[in-house]
Amino acid sequence: MKILYVFSIYLPLTGGCQDPIDQAAPYMTSRGHEIHVLTKRWPQGLPDTEDINGVTVHRVDSAILADELERMAHDVKQIVREVQPDAIHVIGLRRPLPFFALLAARWLGVPVVMTVGGWDVPDPDDPEPGKVWTSGKHLIRNAMLQADQVNAASNDLTRLVRLEFPELGDIPVMRVGIDTQLFAEATPTPWPRPYVLSLRRLEDSKQVDHVIRAFAEPAIKDHDVDLLVVGDGQQAGTLRRLARDLGLEERVHFLGEVDIQQAASLMKGAALTAVVSRAEGGGLVNVEAQAAGTPVLATRVGGITEYLGGDKGAYFIDDTSPAPLAEGIRRCLTDSALRTSLITYGRQHAEVFETRHLVEGYVDVYRSLEPVARSRGFEPWSKLTADLWDIFRGTDGAQLHSGQHELTARPAELDGLGASANRWWYTRAEIFGQKDWPEFEAHALRQLRDEYGDEVVEGLLAEAAEWGRIDASALSVYAESVREEADAS
Repeated sequence: MKILYVFSIYLPLTGGCQDPIDQAAPYMTSRGHEIHVLTKRWPQGLPDTEDINGVTVHRVDSAILADELERMAHDVKQIVREVQPDAIHVIGLRRPLPFFALLAARWLGVPVVMTVGGWDVPDPDDPEPGKVWTSGKHLIRNAMLQADQVNAASNDLTRLVRLEFPELGDIPVMRVGIDTQLFAEATPTPWPRPYVLSLRRLEDSKQVDHVIRAFAEPAIKDHDVDLLVVGDGQQAGTLRRLARDLGLEERVHFLGEVDIQQAASLMKGAALTAVVSRAEGGGLVNVEAQAAGTPVLATRVGGITEYLGGDKGAYFIDDTSPAPLAEGIRRCLTDSALRTSLITYGRQHAEVFETRHLVEGYVDVYRSLEPVARSRGFEPWSKLTADLWDIFRGTDGAQLHSGQHELTARPAELDGLGASANRWWYTRAEIFGQKDWPEFEAHALRQLRDEYGDEVVEGLLAEAAEWGRIDASALSVYAESVREEADAS
């Protein structure tokens, strides 16, 4: 089959549902499949088309405003006309590409499968996914209802989907996997001391700050062990400052984002990996640790226990405050019987997530959906979605009839900040309906411009718009990361 996978982001960015397909691609190609990826160009500057590990990656510019969505419609139509996929599989449902995947599938008469991953739908235990969901709900919710199959990457994500979509019937679990050999045979990263690894996106719900605080506790303060924090995110600057304030600069090291080979080596060399999330869709990083033979300390939230294979898969901790967490880390580092048990069980369990086995099931699903997909049409639910569908049905020169987006009067503090300001304000005022602009937010934005300059603030606005973060305090958190990165360099 010729399969088009659709991701919000793809390599060179790692750490999400894109990694399993990258790892499975050589096997799928060897089985006669042709693999393509459609993704947003993020960060900017990446080429339109690129071959990565045998996968043809097609990139389109991000779109929020109506004219940007029109441009994306033309770009996606051109890509799928050239690729002519037999099936389209969206993994991770963040706007707007899942909507365009539906349009493409209906235009071509091929099946479209949508897999819900972490942060894709609202989570009562974490407010951040709700922001991402709200920023794209006008395009994504009905697109999911018209997909040939909606599934979820874990049983816990199925639960969250049912909360948002009580009208959906069967929601199967379609797990994502890993190349177990990549992690089992990785060369350990050389490091002068034993280290605990935190390989996470640096967001509040991941609670990396709890792990950092634990390293200042007596239970492990005097142990000859470091903490390596790997990843990036909104909290990066806050976490750097926390480590400095606690006097842990010599023990807590921030390595930023790494590629999958580096991640495997870091995992292989770690004495322990700590995953103490407050909410987690699945937690594939835990399975990666198991495959590498690294013990896992984790919380029992979301899909973590499921992905770890139950109680035997990790040392589970309920209280992540500094003292008990430090004690849990100490035990995982020093209790040889516990370590042996976790490593032995983990290596066996990780084989369940071998991506080569899982993707064969994916292909079976695509083929089972082919007959019904040929006859299904697209049903617009707004003038915008009807106009975008007309671009697929019509000629290449088709234009939106709705004209340019109507933007609520923009605050003067955003003048001179380019397209990023328009996209952020549109997200705030039109999508979230927050059209007021209190003086404290105006003051905060003026301060940011004075301190960092317009070029940096444009970047902050661009990032915040993508994540549905619409208040000035979110911009300040991003700005702190910019400051800390500059100080570190």
